[in-house]
Amino acid sequence: MQLRQIFIENMKRFRQDMGISQMLLAERIDSSTNYISEIEIGRKFPSVEMIEKIAGALNIDAYQLFKDADTETERLERNPAAYLRDIPLKIRKNLAAELSGRIIGNIDKTFMLD
Repeated sequence: MQLRQIFIENMKRFRQDMGISQMLLAERIDSSTNYISEIEIGRKFPSVEMIEKIAGALNIDAYQLFKDADTETERLERNPAAYLRDIPLKIRKNLAAELSGRIIGNIDKTFMLD
């Protein structure tokens, strides 16, 4: 994969993993939403200074934007909540209800509230 494409994919992935819109990223780097869009579709490529601003806005080191294919473990460690978005809503609700029940049950046992 070409370095430019790696950068584009990483920038988009980091932005989405953080739940940041193109508009918010643009505001954080004092640029336009159109510019971010142009980068993400490969029409433009940022300067070194802009790459540093983008990395700062995404709370990462600039080199991470050029790192090829993070392992799943690295991605999970960086942002475990991103995986929750991939789980269907019905399943997430069931998991939340199950976890809540178990937590409340353990609290009740700990403090003998039964």
